[in-house]
Amino acid sequence: MKHINFFFDCGITMQSEDMELINIYLQKDTLKSVLTDLGNEEIIHFTNLNKKISNEDLLFNKQIMYVEKYKSRLLFMMDELEKLEIEVGDQNVKEMEIERVYMELEKKYNIFMELNEIKKETKANMELLSEIHKILEETEAFLGVNSNAELETIEKNNMKNIKLHVKFIPGIIDREKAMMLNKVLIGAMRRNVIINSKEVTVNGKEKIFFIIFTHGESSLYRAKEICLSLGARIIDPLDKRFNKDEKSLLSISSLISQLEVVQKNNISAIKNEAIAISNKIYTYKYFIEREIKLYKTMNFLKISSGESVVGEAWIRKSQLNELDKIINFIGKSHGRIAYEIVSHRDLTPPTFIKTNAITQSFQDMTDIFGVPSYKEYNAATFSIFTFPFLYASMFGDVGHGLILTLIGIFLIYRYNAMKGKQEILDMLLNGRYMMLFAGLYSIYFGFLYSECISTPLSLFPSQYSESGSKYIRKGGYIYPFGIDPVWHHSKEGSDFSNNLKMKLSVVIGFFHMSLGLVIAFMNSSYKNNKSKMLFQDLPKLLSFYSVIGYMIFLIFFKYVTAIDQSIMSIVVSMFTPPFKVEEPIYPGQIIIQRIIVAVFLISVISFHISQPIYLIIQGAKDSLDLFLHYVIEGIEFAIGLISHISSYLRIWAVSLAHYQLGNILFSYLIDVSWMYYIVTVPLWALFTFFLIMALEGVSTALHAMRLNWIEFNSKFYEGEGYSFRPLQFNDEESDDEE
Repeated sequence: MKHINFFFDCGITMQSEDMELINIYLQKDTLKSVLTDLGNEEIIHFTNLNKKISNEDLLFNKQIMYVEKYKSRLLFMMDELEKLEIEVGDQNVKEMEIERVYMELEKKYNIFMELNEIKKETKANMELLSEIHKILEETEAFLGVNSNAELETIEKNNMKNIKLHVKFIPGIIDREKAMMLNKVLIGAMRRNVIINSKEVTVNGKEKIFFIIFTHGESSLYRAKEICLSLGARIIDPLDKRFNKDEKSLLSISSLISQLEVVQKNNISAIKNEAIAISNKIYTYKYFIEREIKLYKTMNFLKISSGESVVGEAWIRKSQLNELDKIINFIGKSHGRIAYEIVSHRDLTPPTFIKTNAITQSFQDMTDIFGVPSYKEYNAATFSIFTFPFLYASMFGDVGHGLILTLIGIFLIYRYNAMKGKQEILDMLLNGRYMMLFAGLYSIYFGFLYSECISTPLSLFPSQYSESGSKYIRKGGYIYPFGIDPVWHHSKEGSDFSNNLKMKLSVVIGFFHMSLGLVIAFMNSSYKNNKSKMLFQDLPKLLSFYSVIGYMIFLIFFKYVTAIDQSIMSIVVSMFTPPFKVEEPIYPGQIIIQRIIVAVFLISVISFHISQPIYLIIQGAKDSLDLFLHYVIEGIEFAIGLISHISSYLRIWAVSLAHYQLGNILFSYLIDVSWMYYIVTVPLWALFTFFLIMALEGVSTALHAMRLNWIEFNSKFYEGEGYSFRPLQFNDEESDDEE
């Protein structure tokens, strides 16, 4: 058990790969070229030797900032391509010098900025002329005469004609500001103002045209200032450029048409430039990101005042021979380079778990909870089996499982064609094997529950024969597999199914948690941590089996012997006075139960005090803190015995809800007259897909994930590691040290 590392044909890895720490010696003048070659091989994970130095003082920080400037230009152009809905042309990276990348990026960025500025100015001029045209058009329509600064007569509120020298201001304002303009003008001008307005559409936007009448130059000036302060567009009626005759309107319309042609040509030029850039965007992106990663890695290294450079890096032990070949090749190309293997006793190596298309999604699910610590048993390996099993125990149905299986097969088959289309679709594609396994397990549990599309499934002859209103059991015959479908039709069927699924969920929880406790033993054994095995893992295992294990024994015993006592009352009476057994269900029950209680108490007490005492004997300080830590941990575990096993009752609850929902849909939409099928069958299919397969399917997955993360992982999983991230240029992840 000193070195357990299983590799199955399907790529399942029980533990992370062995790592070696190396010191690598480089030359300053060829540093960048050597790192480029090492990055192309993707085998070395550099550690940061300059953690104590602030970012501002790092040697290559200025170079990183310089490259970041071009990266921002690149991101700007990528955003422009997305806005213009232009797909990236050539996705192959072409060899190019970094200086040429900088030059081309700068040139194309300046062209883009210039064209966008012209586009922006042209659009602003078009909007200005369109608004002026609309103001003149509406003013002429309102007045019905060629404009004069003096309006002879205004009739308002059925008053008599009063001859005045009246000034007016026409304009346009945003719809949401029109009411504010009206209030401010009336309040500021002391009612020495008349405002007429109407809704208009300019440049596809809802606006308000207004014309303000007032008396006196000072009032006219004040009205203009108020309009401008609220962002209104106004014109001066005395300005000869804005005479409202037909010739003036046609002139403005002609200018607008000319600007539209200019704008169209400008947009076409931008699009052509974007298409040209799209063919090189991946090349630019690759070299810019490569340059940033190179400088960040160079900041990890120790550079002396001379020519020598020292780096510290992790490498997979299995790739040491490959590293030798790479070092020899680089030495011939770039000069002296060497490495040596050093001890890593005081350092924690990174975690590298080899995955494939099948195991990757399960590993990702585990890494969200926490990356496995170095060489601890990988929780994802067990999740490949436990996650779909737990899912299926709640979603068990032959029909629904078959649908889920077919969806998984379809996503596997169409993976390459559908990948990268949409973010949500990519999430489904990443979980395609999860769906396949969950579907297959669901079919199995569907046969076990004898349910298909939430209706009873009859595979074999029933072991009961109907006699009037009763069912009589046939002698010498037992239903071969699953629940006899006759139970679904009986009055007691619901109680029987609930009772069975409730007990089954507790049994599943027992074996699931037992596996976690056994793996904790395996982790301690691999690390040769005998004190943890003896003083922590063993007491946990004994206390778990003495309470939960005995309860599971009683469940099986009750089903075999058909006793009529409550299992919970038996378990509770074990730990409560007077500790007696009123009606023994097997010989020697009282003695066995007292032994179980004694084992439980000794285990709990041992867990609380044995490990801190051992650590104090070994020279550990802060004895009070140690005792408090293990007392709290012991209390948490004792409470968790009940709360965690109770959490598995969600299997029963979700399974029951799944059956009831499907049964209701079937009863109301399928189990009706065939004349309604043209309406009910499509509705049933729609509700089945969205309510059961989608919504309830996601809910069930979350429940199964929680049981794996909390109830299972908490028994053994540290999850305090960090991922092995070799220097490479084909991904978008940061190379920063975790």
